[in-house]
Amino acid sequence: MSATKNKWLKYWFLKKYKPLAPYVPETRMLTKLAFWNLVSKYRQVIKEGYFQ
Repeated sequence: MSATKNKWLKYWFLKKYKPLAPYVPETRMLTKLAFWNLVSKYRQVIKEGYFQ
């Protein structure tokens, strides 16, 4: 399993675990649209990986 898929798997497990779900930040696969939607919503965004 690749590192990217493994990160998504961890994210979904944490998001589904009710006691931790409120503390898991909103996460999206990075696209230009997703990036700008998050910037307009939060004004500050932490980006990991690379941006195409």
